[in-house]
Amino acid sequence: MAINNSAIADRASSTNILRNSSTPSGSEQRRASPLRSIPVPTPRPLILRRMQEVARLIGGPAETLAVGKDVEAENTLHLQMANLIIMGTACSRPLLQDEATDLSKVISYGMLIVRLELDPAIPEGVTFDYLGGRREEWIDRALMWQDPTRHGLWLVPSAGEGRSVRLSALSREVVSRAPFYSLEERTAGLERAASSMRALREPR
Repeated sequence: MAINNSAIADRASSTNILRNSSTPSGSEQRRASPLRSIPVPTPRPLILRRMQEVARLIGGPAETLAVGKDVEAENTLHLQMANLIIMGTACSRPLLQDEATDLSKVISYGMLIVRLELDPAIPEGVTFDYLGGRREEWIDRALMWQDPTRHGLWLVPSAGEGRSVRLSALSREVVSRAPFYSLEERTAGLERAASSMRALREPR
């Protein structure tokens, strides 16, 4: 019986492709290992819902687990276009900042921690810690603020008018001053952001 050398070659090539796609190379495993060695606590269901709401407000879509091609960061959400990792916890500050700082040293992403707080004065019961990159400092206990007319999304100080973060699906930017110019504008923006988060929970 004649042997079809072309068919044998095709089968060998297909086998190699499957083997290569299912088994990461040594270099890929080495690149992945730093992130896999950094444990991120599992967020409570309520915190996970708040994380997902924030991701949708920023503009998403949010992916779970995958960060780039070769690494994983469990219990986080990843906004790829904005290069932003979202984590969440109900524990007191500074818990989770060490894990986020370690992640930022491995990959060039911003880190956003959604933190549940029981203070009734906090809109929707959440504050935010933000780290823009490995050489930047944490912005702690920020609040979500949304422009009542243009609908732009910001993180602003829980008190005062200091450093703030402008967030969108495509970018993030730290600026030296909050986007409002009066107490009325501040209050209106906080209420607008809280209303937008509540609207995501309402059945359509």
